[in-house]
Amino acid sequence: MNYVFDVDGTLTPSRGEMDKEFANWMEHFTTHNAYYLVTGSDRVKTKEQVPASVYDSCMKVFQCSGNHIFEQNREIHKDEWMLSHEQNIFLLDKLHSSQYGIRTGQHFDHRPGLCNFSVVGRNAGPYQRQDYIWFDEIFEERSN
Repeated sequence: MNYVFDVDGTLTPSRGEMDKEFANWMEHFTTHNAYYLVTGSDRVKTKEQVPASVYDSCMKVFQCSGNHIFEQNREIHKDEWMLSHEQNIFLLDKLHSSQYGIRTGQHFDHRPGLCNFSVVGRNAGPYQRQDYIWFDEIFEERSN
């Protein structure tokens, strides 16, 4: 049987390291099972979250939402899509017109095959991220 695991929010806390006790269990699990990792993050960030033994022993890792794929240490696919100038202008307009008052910087995170955009900013801490979620539940900025 093959297993597929999401990283952020499943195997690890969002943007956090895998719990030591769970890492020990996962290392045992990985010696007896075929598995894949899937994440929106890039390889560097994922390797900060997941122990090397878990990362290195999986069948494939689908980084950047499947846009950058590794098999062991070998890159087997990389989507070179980039945000267009028009798309960049659109998102900048959304950033500047947002009524949310906190900006922490790094609003664009360009990764292979995707661009992660955040009004509050990628530098936001857990409290600031939660605050934006509460704001968005009221004003529905993202759905609008």
